[in-house]
This record gives sequence, C-alpha cells and structure tokens, in this order.
Amino acid sequence: MNTLDAGIFKKFRFAEKRLLTFRAEIFNALNHPNWANPELDISSVNTAATISDISKPMRQVQFAVRFDF
Repeated sequence: MNTLDAGIFKKFRFAEKRLLTFRAEIFNALNHPNWANPELDISSVNTAATISDISKPMRQVQFAVRFDF
C-alpha cells in the first residue's frame, strides 16, 4: 500500500481576538493506484483472477476555512 498524505495551513490574525485559518489537505497526493485483491470466483472464466478495482480512492483534496472570534 503506497499512499502519501499531506496537509498545509496558514493562520491570519485580524485583531487581537480574531483569527482566520485556511487549511488544505491532500490524500494520496502522488495519485498512486493501490490495486484490490483479484477475483476469487472461478465459476466465471472471464473474470477469474482479474483485478478490476482499487482498494484506496485516488487523489482527494479538501479545503477548510475556520474563523475564530
């Protein structure tokens, strides 16, 4: 399983008690496919021992903004 997760954030202070935080997170940043297990059903000759799915999702990015007052 090869995944690399990364996150970065920046805080902006507006006044003594007001704070704005911007956050970005990247899951599976290198977009590496992690293949699932092969099909084990041998009754279907066409799909036996084939890998047709991934076990982890591909790259996902999420952003968040938080305002503290």
